[in-house]
Amino acid sequence: MSSSISALRQAVSSRARVNLAHSMKEKLTLEKLAHLEHDGFCVIDGVFGKKWIDAAREEVLLAKEHNCMQLNHTHLLVPDKESNQMTRELVAKEKIYELDCLINADLASTLEHSGKDLMKDTSLKEIIHGAMPELGVLRGQQPLKLQLNEGNGGCFPIHTDATLLVGDKQTGGVGQGADDRVITALLYLNPQWKPEHGGQLRLYPLLEDPVDVDPIADRMVLFSSTSMLHRVLPSTTTPEEPRCCATIWL
Repeated sequence: MSSSISALRQAVSSRARVNLAHSMKEKLTLEKLAHLEHDGFCVIDGVFGKKWIDAAREEVLLAKEHNCMQLNHTHLLVPDKESNQMTRELVAKEKIYELDCLINADLASTLEHSGKDLMKDTSLKEIIHGAMPELGVLRGQQPLKLQLNEGNGGCFPIHTDATLLVGDKQTGGVGQGADDRVITALLYLNPQWKPEHGGQLRLYPLLEDPVDVDPIADRMVLFSSTSMLHRVLPSTTTPEEPRCCATIWL
């Protein structure tokens, strides 16, 4: 791993600097927060600007090039006949790679934009806490994953990002995820995306028609980790022009 960090550090160059806190306060308006609270999701465009997004995407591509990303795995709970208990089984997703920045903090810190900027900035959780303090998003860490989808059908099946627990004492009865996730934030890094590339995020708001969100560059999508069913439609991009994004959980 140390050799990967060294190689990645030499390849990455610091370019566009952005005040992430200022950008978030400007873009995450009261209207957007109202949508998040009442509809379970909101979409924000033009969050950090083209130069920052281009630099962040370049870092994700370099991380993959230097073998710093691992295949994504689906975690399944399956019954074990011998013990009569549920056991965890990992199933690899072909074509989809990720870098867990919380687990690989030293590696992620070499990525000035997609890693260090997004890990250090806490303005997103502070803004959401100001509008919805009952969620308790200030507690705990702020996990970050960088993801690269090589296309050729790479996708995610329908799921939620956390299992809902009702009546948690620490949240005064507010539903909370079993792993503490309550809000998911997706930031897309795809300046060349076209509709024929696929890979749209499909959301399933309660009692509403599904909503498809295009994964275009500098777009952030916020949604409830516990209640918003969602999936990623098959991507038809190629390894030479992959679908990239960053995921933050609060």
